[in-house]
Amino acid sequence: PVALNEQQKVRRQLEEYHGAPKAGAVDFIWPYLKHEDRFIRYAARVALEHQPVKEWESRVLAEKDPATLTQGAIALARKGTAASKDKLLEAIATVNYTALSEPQQVDLVRSVELVIARLGLPGAAAKTVIGNYLNAQYPSKGGNELNRELSKVLVYLGVPDAVEKTMSLLATAKDDNSAGQETFTNSSDL
Repeated sequence: PVALNEQQKVRRQLEEYHGAPKAGAVDFIWPYLKHEDRFIRYAARVALEHQPVKEWESRVLAEKDPATLTQGAIALARKGTAASKDKLLEAIATVNYTALSEPQQVDLVRSVELVIARLGLPGAAAKTVIGNYLNAQYPSKGGNELNRELSKVLVYLGVPDAVEKTMSLLATAKDDNSAGQETFTNSSDL
C-alpha cells in the first residue's frame, strides 16, 4: 500500500471524530477549520458538527479568524438553533471583508445565506447589520459568482437598493465563466 501524506493523515484523524461525540474533540478540530486544504476544512467542520453544540457554539460566536468563523457559522447553521442566528450574523459582520480573498468572500456570503436559509430571517437589528455590511460590498469588483451570491442574500434580506443594483449589473453583464459554468452543459447526458 502507498503511504499516506501528512494531509491525508490529518484528514483521517479528523474523520475519526465523525460519529459519536468524543472528549477533547473540539480543541483538536478547531485549528483545522481554517486549514488551506478545503477537504481538511470540510472534514473538520463535519467533525465539529458531530460534537455537542453547547461545547462549541460560544466559541464560534467569539471567533475572530474569518476562515474559522465561516466554517463555524456553517456548522451552527446546520446544527444550531434559531436562537443563535442574530448573534452569529452580527459576528460575521465584524469580519474585515476587504482583507479576504475572493474565494473567502464567496464562502463568507454563502455562510450568511445558509444561516438565513436554515435558521430563518434575522431580527430587525441583525438584519440591518448584516444587510448594511454586505450591501457595502455590492456590486463586487470580483467575478459573477460573488455578485450572484451577494445579490441573492441582499434581495432576500430586502435591502432597499439591492434590486436596483442587480438590475444595473444585469444590463451590463458579461459572461466571464468565472465559476466553470461553461462545463455545466457539456455533458452528453443532457
